[in-house]
Amino acid sequence: MGRFATEILLDVFNLSWKEGKLPQIWREAIMAPILKRGKDKVCFRSFRSTEDQTTHLAQEIENAFQAKTVTLVTGVDLQRAFDKVWMDVTLVKLQRNGVGGSMYR
Repeated sequence: MGRFATEILLDVFNLSWKEGKLPQIWREAIMAPILKRGKDKVCFRSFRSTEDQTTHLAQEIENAFQAKTVTLVTGVDLQRAFDKVWMDVTLVKLQRNGVGGSMYR
């Protein structure tokens, strides 16, 4: 990513942090599961396999390249990340430990 794009992205992150809000578009996503090694592939929906998503992504990158625009991709592994977290208890603990403001929001 170029320096200009990095600075713009940093500005967006800093504004989000300052206001304690996420841009609405960040709350919208097309979810494409990419199974870890050894996971059952049978649970994939039709036309939603890893191969289909990879092909789609490659086409989006090619389209952006031809249009001289940018394609941003983020991968996040959230599998079982919050399975055992009690949000209400976590929020109380954060407050008790002095976490507030943007960090708490």
